[in-house]
Amino acid sequence: MLVAKVNPRILSAFWAEKHMVPKDIEIALAHLPILEALLPPAIVSKKPKFIHMMGGPGYGKSSVVNGLFEHTQIRQQMFCLSFDRVMEALPGYQQDLEEKGNVDAFNRWELPTLVLGYALLGSMLERKVSGIFDHSASDRRHVHLLLDIKRRGYDVKMISLDVSLETALHRVRERRVKPGARYTSDEMVMERHGIITQLAPTYRRHFDVTNFNNEKPLDIRALDIIIASISGNDQARV
Repeated sequence: MLVAKVNPRILSAFWAEKHMVPKDIEIALAHLPILEALLPPAIVSKKPKFIHMMGGPGYGKSSVVNGLFEHTQIRQQMFCLSFDRVMEALPGYQQDLEEKGNVDAFNRWELPTLVLGYALLGSMLERKVSGIFDHSASDRRHVHLLLDIKRRGYDVKMISLDVSLETALHRVRERRVKPGARYTSDEMVMERHGIITQLAPTYRRHFDVTNFNNEKPLDIRALDIIIASISGNDQARV
């Protein structure tokens, strides 16, 4: 099963902690072929790249990633793996969002989205596809996950966005009331902010981490620096 191709020990522990049930897994994997079709062709590369974002809800990760993928060279070289995008691609989530609202829709589809997201990551790594992982890095198991990806021959880098807790909460509260917005609680923002603060030194010990202050949206010069740090000319589609 593709889900197990990432790191079975990490994922099994994660599922147990989240009290995931077989039905969640069955529902999720039924959607996997749809999402796998979004993966680009296989990449021939001496060393594929894996860029893991770091920052909790309200840090501006998705805005930065969207800005990066406006550039042709990034779109041609990288795949964007975002659990938000995975959730939004699920017809059942969209139906619940319309009928029940963002809180119920998020609670119903959070676990299937996690299964799908990590399964898609497994597929991506199996095919040696370079990519940017739009994820908070607030799960402690991602230290081991990234070490596993590094052992697979990937050039692993992290982009850390620095934002105060007050700014993150303000952004999330503003976003939460917008029609169709994905639900994020204040408790989640505070919890992940604390975990990231604790984990940041560990990530820096093991990986190449570049920090950017994102209290204000990054300007084009900062995006150019990120693009220069992750771009390369050693990749070709097959």
